[in-house]
Amino acid sequence: MSHIFISYSHKDKDYGHKLRQALIDRGFDAWIDDRIDYGSRWPREIEQHLQGCSAFILVMSPASKESEWVQNELETARDLKKPILPFLLEGKVWWHLRTTQYVDVTGGKLPPENFFINLANIVGRHRANAERSLRDQL
Repeated sequence: MSHIFISYSHKDKDYGHKLRQALIDRGFDAWIDDRIDYGSRWPREIEQHLQGCSAFILVMSPASKESEWVQNELETARDLKKPILPFLLEGKVWWHLRTTQYVDVTGGKLPPENFFINLANIVGRHRANAERSLRDQL
């Protein structure tokens, strides 16, 4: 599984869906939590998709900063050493991400096209590293 995990507050779901569609339109597989099937266990599904993702997009807003789910997803992505790509949708950059380059998407705009090119490189490197690690284990 190689996809982009989008972490967002449900108050920002319109932007989450807009971003997901933009990623899909450019050939990426993007996952957001509304793709969880009925009857599934949410924490297990989210953890599996975090483990299998190639990159983690964090949509920053006051609502996501207050979301326990978003904070847990971020910490899990860090523990798994996933590439974390913060998007500033609203408010201020979170203090613990100030040293990380972020994408300014205030007002609900999509990232610039060069972001998608850089994302393709990140996904490619992640995939190559995962394949190398798998070969080393065999």
